[in-house]
Amino acid sequence: MLDDRVRAVLARLEAEDDAEQESGLPPAQRSLAVGPESGRLLFALVAPNAGCEVLEIGGSRGYSTIWLAAAARITLDATTRSGSVDVRALQVDGSVEKRHVLGTIGGGGAQVRLATRSGSIRVTY
Repeated sequence: MLDDRVRAVLARLEAEDDAEQESGLPPAQRSLAVGPESGRLLFALVAPNAGCEVLEIGGSRGYSTIWLAAAARITLDATTRSGSVDVRALQVDGSVEKRHVLGTIGGGGAQVRLATRSGSIRVTY
């Protein structure tokens, strides 16, 4: 679901990318690996299949993950052995603890699992 919170985060990430482009930062060093058109395409592909399983292996700031999660209405399972799981930017219905979060976002559906043995996990929406 593309609510106001999702749109605000997407707009912020797009503005950050615009600033990086204007500063002359090479594409390989910019924060967005995909643009808004690709994000909308990902959303359009997943949205009709709410509750489907989505696997994304990303290496940037999570821009495409936001589009996919908004379309799939996800269930989040995030765990770390050290560090913390930061979901303050999300409305998670479920269990939220320092090292483990299990709950739904946007009504639930598809499941996203994040795990790390060291370090922290920050999930933004």
